[in-house]
Amino acid sequence: MQDAETRLAALEQSHVPLREEQRQQFLSLGQDLRAVWPHAAAPEALKKRLLRTVLHEIVIDSPPQASEHLLRLHWQGGGHTELRVARHTAGKHGRATERDVIEVIRELSKVCRDLTIAATLNRLGYRTGTGNTWRAHSVACVRYQYRLPNFAKGHDWLTRTQAAQQ
Repeated sequence: MQDAETRLAALEQSHVPLREEQRQQFLSLGQDLRAVWPHAAAPEALKKRLLRTVLHEIVIDSPPQASEHLLRLHWQGGGHTELRVARHTAGKHGRATERDVIEVIRELSKVCRDLTIAATLNRLGYRTGTGNTWRAHSVACVRYQYRLPNFAKGHDWLTRTQAAQQ
């Protein structure tokens, strides 16, 4: 512990204050943060370093029955910000299948096989909860999870060719 305290004291003594030019550069970068943050050339590691530079700590208060988390951001300069973030409800997450897609699958599964439903969803531009294109297996998983009907071809049904001949 004494070794760690010695190293910490040495780091605190080696603190070099910013020159006015450096200070102005940091302030101008702060003004550009909204443009820099979503930029494709800004890697996650850089964003983490930026946050660690300006944030002292984040305190999260999550009462068990509350519908949201309360975050208190403690900034390096001494300021504080409170954010409220909605909680996921039990069994829900950000990768869930959209309600519209579930309804489309519900209706199509009455008259179509999973492969046809997947092709239809892809043509309509829908994506799975994870952002992938639809496959027959994906449709089958959604049908199973939400207990949707499975297409069963009737014995009295005709193919197009048979219908044309009649």
